[in-house]
Amino acid sequence: MFKNASSVGFGIAGCDHWYAALAHAEQVKRDSRAHLVAVAHRDRKHAVEVAERYGETPDSVKVYDEYMEVVQDPQVEVVITACTAAENPALCLEAARLGKPVISVKPMAMDLQSAQAVAAAFRRKDLPFFPLETQTRFSPANQQAATWVHQGKLGTAVSALAVMQGGVPTHVWPGEPGVTWWTQPDKVPGGGWIDHAIYDIDLLRWLWQAEPVAVSGQTAKLLHPELELEDWGAATIRFSNGAMAIVEVTWSGTPGAPLGTFQLRGSQGALVLRDTFAGRAAVAGPATPFSGWTLYSPPAGGPNVVDVFLTHLLADEPLPVSVDDGVANLRTSLAFYQAAREGRTVVLSPLGEGDGA
Repeated sequence: MFKNASSVGFGIAGCDHWYAALAHAEQVKRDSRAHLVAVAHRDRKHAVEVAERYGETPDSVKVYDEYMEVVQDPQVEVVITACTAAENPALCLEAARLGKPVISVKPMAMDLQSAQAVAAAFRRKDLPFFPLETQTRFSPANQQAATWVHQGKLGTAVSALAVMQGGVPTHVWPGEPGVTWWTQPDKVPGGGWIDHAIYDIDLLRWLWQAEPVAVSGQTAKLLHPELELEDWGAATIRFSNGAMAIVEVTWSGTPGAPLGTFQLRGSQGALVLRDTFAGRAAVAGPATPFSGWTLYSPPAGGPNVVDVFLTHLLADEPLPVSVDDGVANLRTSLAFYQAAREGRTVVLSPLGEGDGA
C-alpha cells in the first residue's frame, strides 16, 4: 500500500486523549518517513498549538474544527484517532470506507456491536488497525518477558496479578484542570478500571497466547463518590489455558504516588515486570539463566507506536496487532462491568462465536 512512499501523511482526529495525541504528533515529527498533515480538536487553540509545534513548518498543518474533516482530507493517508471512545467508531468506519489505516484510541468503542462493525470494515478492506492499548507489547522489557514465557522458561501459566493504583484524570490539557472525558459515562464505557486494565488484558492475552473465558469482579467508589463512574475495580479472569488473573486498577490511589505491579506465575517460575519501588524486573525459576530470584534492568528505549506502524506499513507487512485485538480487549472489559453489575461470573464464548470478535 505504501511500499514506495517517501513520506506518509498523518492526521490526528481529536486531541481529547491529549497525552496520546501529543506523543504521536511528536513521534511523527521525529520520523523521517512521516509528516503531519492535519489536526482537529474541539478546542481550536489547542489544535493550532499542535499544528504549529509538530508541523514541518509552523503553517504546514491544516487545522479543522470537525474530526471527520481530518479523516476525509485526501492528503491524510493514516488516521490517528485520539478522540473519545464514543466518537471513535464513526471516524474509523469512514477511514475504512476511504481505505485509510488507523491508529485507534482505547477503548475503540462504547459497546461490542460498534467495535465489531469497525472490525468487519477493516477486515473487508484488509487495512491495518493499531489499537492503542497494544502498545505495551513493544517495550523491551515486555518483549524479553514474552521471549521467556513463550520459550517455556516459567513452565505452564498458572496465575497473574496486575495492579495499577493511580488518580482521577483531572486535566483536559497539560496544565489545564477540568472535567475530562475519561470521567463521563456518555463518552467512555467505564471509569477507573478500564482506564488502564485494558492494557493489562491485552498484555496477558499476548504473553499467555490465550483468551479470557470467564470474568467476575466488583467496582466501587471508594474515594470519589462525586464521580459518575467507578474509582476502583478488581477483576478475576480465567483464561483459555486454565490460568487465572487478578486485575485491580483504580483512581483511588494516593495523589502523586501511583502504585503498580505486574506479576506472572508459572509452574516452574515467576516474573515481576513492573514494580513501583524497584524500578526493575525480577524473574525466578530453574531454567537458565534463572536461579532463585534474579533482578535485572530491562533495556531502555524501544520502538514507539508510529515507528512500529510505519515499519510494517512501508514493508507491506501485516501489523503484529490488529483490530481483532481491540475487539477482544473491549469484550473482556465489558464482560467485567456486566459481572460487577449482576454479581455473577460472565462466561465468554470462543472468539468468532456469539458475542466474540
